[in-house]
Amino acid sequence: RLKSFVVDTTGDFRKITEHVATSRGGEDSILTSGPQVLDPETGEHGPVENYGAGPGENWPTASQLSRFYLKTTQGAPQISPGTFYFNSDTTIGGYCDGELDIQCTGNGTPTLTLTSDLYVTGDTTIGDTNQSFILNLAGHTIFVESPTNGVQKYALVIGTKVILAGTISAPCDGCIIAVGSIKFLPTFNTDPTSYVLILSVEGKTEVRPTGPHNDFYGTVAGNSEIDINNGGIHWTDPTGKNISFPGFVVGKFWAISVWRYNVY
Repeated sequence: RLKSFVVDTTGDFRKITEHVATSRGGEDSILTSGPQVLDPETGEHGPVENYGAGPGENWPTASQLSRFYLKTTQGAPQISPGTFYFNSDTTIGGYCDGELDIQCTGNGTPTLTLTSDLYVTGDTTIGDTNQSFILNLAGHTIFVESPTNGVQKYALVIGTKVILAGTISAPCDGCIIAVGSIKFLPTFNTDPTSYVLILSVEGKTEVRPTGPHNDFYGTVAGNSEIDINNGGIHWTDPTGKNISFPGFVVGKFWAISVWRYNVY
Protein backbone atom coordinates (compact mmCIF):
# COMPACT_ATOMS: atom_id res chain seq x y z
CA ARG A 1 0.00 0.00 0.00
CA LEU A 2 0.97 3.62 -0.42
CA LYS A 3 0.57 6.24 2.25
CA SER A 4 0.96 9.90 1.24
CA PHE A 5 1.74 12.82 3.51
CA VAL A 6 2.81 16.43 3.10
CA VAL A 7 6.10 17.64 4.55
CA ASP A 8 7.40 21.17 5.01
CA THR A 9 10.77 21.26 3.25
CA THR A 10 11.92 24.64 4.53
CA GLY A 11 10.28 25.70 7.77
CA ASP A 12 9.19 29.14 8.87
CA PHE A 13 11.89 31.29 10.44
CA ARG A 14 10.18 34.66 10.66
CA LYS A 15 10.76 34.82 14.42
CA ILE A 16 14.46 35.51 13.79
CA THR A 17 13.47 38.67 11.95
CA GLU A 18 11.52 39.96 14.96
CA HIS A 19 14.73 40.92 16.82
CA VAL A 20 17.51 43.39 16.15
CA ALA A 21 20.12 40.68 16.81
CA THR A 22 19.94 36.93 17.42
CA SER A 23 22.67 34.43 18.25
CA ARG A 24 22.52 30.75 19.13
CA GLY A 25 25.56 31.30 21.31
CA GLY A 26 25.24 31.72 25.04
CA GLU A 27 25.98 34.71 27.25
CA ASP A 28 28.11 37.42 25.63
CA SER A 29 27.75 35.90 22.14
CA ILE A 30 26.55 39.33 20.95
CA LEU A 31 29.65 41.51 21.22
CA THR A 32 29.62 45.29 20.83
CA SER A 33 32.53 47.68 20.77
CA GLY A 34 33.30 51.09 19.36
CA PRO A 35 30.69 53.78 18.58
CA GLN A 36 27.83 51.37 18.10
CA VAL A 37 24.13 51.24 18.93
CA LEU A 38 21.72 48.33 19.25
CA ASP A 39 18.19 49.66 18.98
CA PRO A 40 16.21 48.50 20.86
CA GLU A 41 18.66 47.42 23.53
CA THR A 42 16.12 45.28 25.36
CA GLY A 43 12.49 44.25 25.18
CA GLU A 44 10.28 42.61 22.61
CA HIS A 45 12.51 43.33 19.60
CA GLY A 46 15.81 43.55 21.45
CA PRO A 47 18.79 41.22 21.02
CA VAL A 48 18.42 37.54 22.00
CA GLU A 49 21.34 35.34 23.03
CA ASN A 50 21.01 31.55 23.24
CA TYR A 51 18.36 31.84 20.53
CA GLY A 52 16.44 28.61 20.11
CA ALA A 53 15.77 28.05 23.77
CA GLY A 54 12.48 29.95 23.70
CA PRO A 55 9.13 28.85 22.26
CA GLY A 56 8.97 29.06 18.48
CA GLU A 57 12.66 29.95 18.17
CA ASN A 58 13.59 27.66 15.30
CA TRP A 59 17.00 28.04 13.64
CA PRO A 60 17.31 27.13 9.94
CA THR A 61 19.70 24.43 8.79
CA ALA A 62 21.96 24.76 5.79
CA SER A 63 20.05 22.08 3.91
CA GLN A 64 16.69 23.75 4.55
CA LEU A 65 17.87 27.08 3.17
CA SER A 66 19.69 25.40 0.30
CA ARG A 67 16.49 23.70 -0.84
CA PHE A 68 14.59 26.95 -0.50
CA TYR A 69 16.99 29.06 -2.58
CA LEU A 70 17.66 26.37 -5.17
CA LYS A 71 13.93 26.50 -5.79
CA THR A 72 13.80 30.30 -6.06
CA THR A 73 16.72 30.40 -8.52
CA GLN A 74 15.38 27.56 -10.69
CA GLY A 75 15.26 28.86 -14.26
CA ALA A 76 17.37 31.94 -13.44
CA PRO A 77 20.64 32.63 -15.32
CA GLN A 78 23.79 30.58 -14.74
CA ILE A 79 26.66 32.79 -13.59
CA SER A 80 30.23 31.77 -14.39
CA PRO A 81 32.48 31.37 -11.35
CA GLY A 82 35.47 33.67 -11.01
CA THR A 83 35.44 37.47 -11.16
CA PHE A 84 32.31 39.33 -12.21
CA TYR A 85 33.31 42.81 -13.45
CA PHE A 86 30.89 45.64 -14.21
CA ASN A 87 31.40 49.34 -14.94
CA SER A 88 27.86 50.77 -15.21
CA ASP A 89 24.40 50.10 -13.79
CA THR A 90 24.07 46.31 -13.94
CA THR A 91 21.77 43.52 -12.80
CA ILE A 92 22.64 40.13 -11.39
CA GLY A 93 20.81 37.05 -10.12
CA GLY A 94 20.79 33.30 -10.56
CA TYR A 95 23.10 30.40 -9.76
CA CYS A 96 26.91 30.26 -9.59
CA ASP A 97 28.61 26.91 -9.03
CA GLY A 98 31.95 27.94 -7.56
CA GLU A 99 33.66 30.92 -6.01
CA LEU A 100 32.54 34.42 -7.01
CA ASP A 101 34.24 37.82 -6.72
CA ILE A 102 32.14 40.85 -7.73
CA GLN A 103 34.05 44.03 -8.56
CA CYS A 104 33.10 47.41 -10.01
CA THR A 105 35.55 48.93 -12.49
CA GLY A 106 33.52 52.03 -13.39
CA ASN A 107 33.40 55.55 -12.00
CA GLY A 108 30.38 57.46 -10.78
CA THR A 109 29.09 54.89 -8.26
CA PRO A 110 26.96 52.64 -10.49
CA THR A 111 24.25 50.39 -9.04
CA LEU A 112 24.24 46.60 -8.97
CA THR A 113 20.64 45.40 -8.63
CA LEU A 114 19.47 41.87 -7.91
CA THR A 115 16.78 40.70 -10.34
CA SER A 116 16.38 37.36 -8.55
CA ASP A 117 17.97 35.55 -5.63
CA LEU A 118 21.71 34.94 -6.06
CA TYR A 119 22.87 31.44 -5.08
CA VAL A 120 26.64 30.85 -4.90
CA THR A 121 28.17 27.53 -3.85
CA GLY A 122 31.70 28.80 -3.08
CA ASP A 123 33.35 31.55 -1.08
CA THR A 124 32.05 34.92 -2.22
CA THR A 125 33.51 38.43 -2.11
CA ILE A 126 31.49 41.50 -3.09
CA GLY A 127 33.09 44.93 -3.39
CA ASP A 128 36.29 44.22 -1.50
CA THR A 129 38.53 45.91 -4.08
CA ASN A 130 38.37 48.34 -7.03
CA GLN A 131 35.63 51.04 -7.26
CA SER A 132 32.66 51.81 -5.02
CA PHE A 133 29.12 50.92 -6.07
CA ILE A 134 25.58 50.78 -4.74
CA LEU A 135 24.12 47.36 -3.98
CA ASN A 136 20.33 47.14 -4.21
CA LEU A 137 18.92 43.84 -3.00
CA ALA A 138 15.47 44.77 -4.36
CA GLY A 139 13.70 42.25 -2.15
CA HIS A 140 15.99 39.35 -3.07
CA THR A 141 18.56 37.26 -1.22
CA ILE A 142 22.27 36.59 -1.62
CA PHE A 143 22.73 33.00 -0.40
CA VAL A 144 26.24 31.51 -0.12
CA GLU A 145 26.34 27.75 0.40
CA SER A 146 30.00 27.70 1.47
CA PRO A 147 30.52 26.62 5.11
CA THR A 148 33.88 28.41 5.47
CA ASN A 149 34.49 29.75 8.96
CA GLY A 150 37.27 30.04 11.48
CA VAL A 151 39.85 32.65 12.46
CA GLN A 152 39.79 35.29 9.70
CA LYS A 153 38.01 32.87 7.36
CA TYR A 154 34.73 33.83 5.74
CA ALA A 155 32.22 32.33 3.36
CA LEU A 156 31.00 35.81 2.42
CA VAL A 157 32.71 39.19 2.53
CA ILE A 158 30.75 42.36 1.78
CA GLY A 159 33.59 44.84 1.37
CA THR A 160 34.21 48.52 1.90
CA LYS A 161 33.39 49.39 -1.73
CA VAL A 162 29.73 48.44 -1.24
CA ILE A 163 27.12 51.08 -0.42
CA LEU A 164 23.99 49.33 0.80
CA ALA A 165 21.43 51.83 -0.40
CA GLY A 166 17.71 52.26 -0.58
CA THR A 167 15.17 55.03 -0.98
CA ILE A 168 11.57 55.46 0.07
CA SER A 169 10.45 54.75 -3.50
CA ALA A 170 12.85 51.80 -3.89
CA PRO A 171 13.67 50.36 -0.46
CA CYS A 172 16.60 47.97 -0.13
CA ASP A 173 14.68 45.11 1.46
CA GLY A 174 16.39 41.74 1.25
CA CYS A 175 18.61 39.11 2.87
CA ILE A 176 22.34 38.41 2.97
CA ILE A 177 22.87 34.81 4.11
CA ALA A 178 25.85 32.46 4.24
CA VAL A 179 26.20 28.99 5.73
CA GLY A 180 29.67 29.95 6.98
CA SER A 181 30.92 33.18 8.54
CA ILE A 182 30.15 36.65 7.19
CA LYS A 183 32.30 39.77 7.25
CA PHE A 184 30.15 42.82 6.59
CA LEU A 185 32.06 46.07 5.98
CA PRO A 186 29.96 48.33 3.75
CA THR A 187 28.69 51.86 4.00
CA PHE A 188 25.05 51.89 5.07
CA ASN A 189 22.68 54.24 3.31
CA THR A 190 19.42 52.37 3.78
CA ASP A 191 16.19 54.21 4.35
CA PRO A 192 14.39 53.51 7.66
CA THR A 193 11.58 51.91 5.65
CA SER A 194 13.99 49.21 4.45
CA TYR A 195 14.54 45.85 6.13
CA VAL A 196 17.66 43.72 5.61
CA LEU A 197 18.50 40.39 7.28
CA ILE A 198 22.16 39.35 7.68
CA LEU A 199 22.45 35.70 8.75
CA SER A 200 25.35 33.29 9.25
CA VAL A 201 23.76 29.84 9.57
CA GLU A 202 26.71 27.94 11.04
CA GLY A 203 29.41 30.56 11.66
CA LYS A 204 29.68 34.06 13.05
CA THR A 205 28.69 37.47 11.73
CA GLU A 206 31.03 40.47 11.93
CA VAL A 207 29.49 43.88 11.29
CA ARG A 208 32.10 46.60 10.82
CA PRO A 209 30.82 49.45 8.63
CA THR A 210 33.49 51.88 7.50
CA GLY A 211 31.74 54.87 5.91
CA PRO A 212 30.01 58.00 7.22
CA HIS A 213 26.55 56.36 7.05
CA ASN A 214 26.52 53.67 9.72
CA ASP A 215 22.81 53.21 10.33
CA PHE A 216 21.56 49.78 9.37
CA TYR A 217 17.90 48.76 9.55
CA GLY A 218 16.96 45.13 10.02
CA THR A 219 18.30 42.06 11.81
CA VAL A 220 21.80 40.70 12.36
CA ALA A 221 22.06 37.00 13.22
CA GLY A 222 24.91 34.55 13.74
CA ASN A 223 25.07 30.93 14.79
CA SER A 224 27.86 31.24 17.33
CA GLU A 225 28.60 34.95 17.62
CA ILE A 226 27.77 38.45 16.43
CA ASP A 227 30.56 41.01 16.62
CA ILE A 228 29.34 44.58 16.07
CA ASN A 229 32.31 46.92 15.96
CA ASN A 230 30.71 50.09 14.63
CA GLY A 231 27.45 51.63 13.49
CA GLY A 232 23.85 51.80 14.55
CA ILE A 233 21.87 48.59 14.16
CA HIS A 234 18.17 49.44 14.29
CA TRP A 235 15.33 46.95 14.14
CA THR A 236 12.54 47.78 11.73
CA ASP A 237 9.37 45.80 11.17
CA PRO A 238 9.67 43.32 8.27
CA THR A 239 5.92 42.62 8.22
CA GLY A 240 4.58 42.99 4.71
CA LYS A 241 8.04 43.22 3.15
CA ASN A 242 8.49 41.29 -0.06
CA ILE A 243 11.69 39.55 1.07
CA SER A 244 12.80 36.11 -0.04
CA PHE A 245 13.03 34.21 3.23
CA PRO A 246 11.13 31.13 4.43
CA GLY A 247 7.82 32.23 5.89
CA PHE A 248 7.52 35.52 3.99
CA VAL A 249 6.02 36.25 0.58
CA VAL A 250 7.93 33.55 -1.30
CA GLY A 251 6.63 31.24 1.41
CA LYS A 252 7.16 27.62 2.17
CA PHE A 253 7.62 24.92 -0.40
CA TRP A 254 5.59 21.84 0.32
CA ALA A 255 6.34 18.37 -0.98
CA ILE A 256 4.23 15.22 -1.11
CA SER A 257 6.14 12.24 0.20
CA VAL A 258 5.05 8.65 -0.39
CA TRP A 259 5.77 5.83 2.03
CA ARG A 260 5.29 2.30 0.76
CA TYR A 261 4.46 -0.36 3.32
CA ASN A 262 3.34 -3.96 3.18
CA VAL A 263 0.35 -5.49 4.93
CA TYR A 264 0.78 -9.12 5.97
